[in-house]
Amino acid sequence: MALSLAVAFTSSCAAFYIAQTNRQASSPRHRHLALLCASLVLGLGIWAMHFIGMLAMKLHPPVSYNLQWTALSILPGLGAAWLAMWSLQGPRPTNARLVTSGCLVGLGIAAMHYSGIAAMDLPGHLQFGGPLFLLSLLTRLVFSVAAFALHRRLRTQALPTRGPWCCAPPPQPC
Repeated sequence: MALSLAVAFTSSCAAFYIAQTNRQASSPRHRHLALLCASLVLGLGIWAMHFIGMLAMKLHPPVSYNLQWTALSILPGLGAAWLAMWSLQGPRPTNARLVTSGCLVGLGIAAMHYSGIAAMDLPGHLQFGGPLFLLSLLTRLVFSVAAFALHRRLRTQALPTRGPWCCAPPPQPC
């Protein structure tokens, strides 16, 4: 579980850093490339975090995974990451864009999670309870929005020791 959280933290920090570079780029080609890279890093990090957690979970009887469906489960996270990073373009993303981006990522995580669960090959029947399903969805939305808000807060704080490990300094005026 610690490895799963470390992957999530590292990939989101790297994606936010690349997104900040994207906002500072003057070349459209560089902005498109940075957007693609930030989206891939965030989307792959979301998927890796989830799959590491799924592999760490021990069920009886043992579980295997359908390779095609497991590979396809990466698409919702990648799509949501691209939409979120695209939504945050511009020198100063608004609160509405920040919440929208966080919600997009939260919904992408939920879609990726449940498509990953559908890729499980196990004897028996999977059943999702309404209240727990809604709680899991709400949790993903809240934590995703909080991550985007925390990134902006750290990026805009005037900390002299801040480095590129998580949050890039704000763009300098011309």
